[in-house]
Parts: sequence; structure tokens; C-alpha cells
Amino acid sequence: MALILHFFLFIFAFFCRFFDLSKENLLYDIFFLST
Repeated sequence: MALILHFFLFIFAFFCRFFDLSKENLLYDIFFLST
């Protein structure tokens, strides 16, 4: 279950990058570096 959730968060972070939302990029960079 956690793996599926992490996968969706990764996709969400990818779309944030795609739309160049810099605040969300920073937030998810921190999130993925911490996991």
C-alpha cells in the first residue's frame, strides 16, 4: 500500500516539474531525498 502511495506521489512530483511549479518541486525534492 505504501509503495503504491509513493508511486502516485512520484507521478504528482513529475507533473509538478512538468508544469514548472518551483515550490512544489522543492517540496518533493526534500520529500524524496528524505525517504
